[in-house]
Amino acid sequence: ISRCTTSNTLGITEAITMILQAALEWTMLLCFGLAWPVANLRMVRTRRSEGKGSAFTLIIMVGYVAGACGKWISVAPGAPIPGVFWLYAVNGVSVAINLTLQWYFARRSARRLERA
Repeated sequence: ISRCTTSNTLGITEAITMILQAALEWTMLLCFGLAWPVANLRMVRTRRSEGKGSAFTLIIMVGYVAGACGKWISVAPGAPIPGVFWLYAVNGVSVAINLTLQWYFARRSARRLERA
């Protein structure tokens, strides 16, 4: 009896760990997913990219692409794509938009300085 109880306990512990891990990953991606559009809107509103590091943003974008690819690769043939994959994808697009805005506003600022 103790053998079965131990086996069930480990199964329940592993299940709780997996659920907690997934919940924490979703929470992280949702928080970052909200932060990037806010940063993008702020940059559009202020029309400035000062203080934004393109290399840093590019590294983050590569991280999102790697995370999305990791989720894609882990899907068994015929199984649906996990929902968290789409959070990685949307966040990657938001970061790409941020990088594009950085490039655009930096060039715009440089042109203004040339004219002055």
